[in-house]
Amino acid sequence: LVGAVLAVIRRLADDGMTVLLSSHLLAEVEELCDRVAIIRAGRIVYEGAIADLKATAKSAYRLRTSDNAKALEVCQAQAGIGAARIAGAEIRMEAKGPAIGELSVALIEAKLQITAIMPETATLEDLFFHFTEGSTPGELDFRATEASVVGEHRWALVC
Repeated sequence: LVGAVLAVIRRLADDGMTVLLSSHLLAEVEELCDRVAIIRAGRIVYEGAIADLKATAKSAYRLRTSDNAKALEVCQAQAGIGAARIAGAEIRMEAKGPAIGELSVALIEAKLQITAIMPETATLEDLFFHFTEGSTPGELDFRATEASVVGEHRWALVC
């Protein structure tokens, strides 16, 4: 039944009809919708394109090398790399612009083998919880959005 409903929603949207969907199934919302409104305590805390919302999150990466302690030193000295830290068997960091490419060169010049470098992409669920539950400082970084009153709901996600 759910698949049939999703197919109808897709068909209506493809035919140019605006579909308003309220759902807690954020993976499906992310797949189906191109715009969302996130409501917290009766106020819209974000409204706009999902792609724009995702673009507001910091660019985070996970790095694995042949020597993470030495690689961490390289990361911390590299311009455009921030919040670098060892987390288990990898290094987690934030990067701006071309910094990841430049970091790759610096790691190779330091005679380190890069075994993996993976971007971490924020999901709609990550972003939703940032707006409705808050996050610790530096965990996610978003541009501010203007809020407006829309009722008495604690939260809702619509697209």
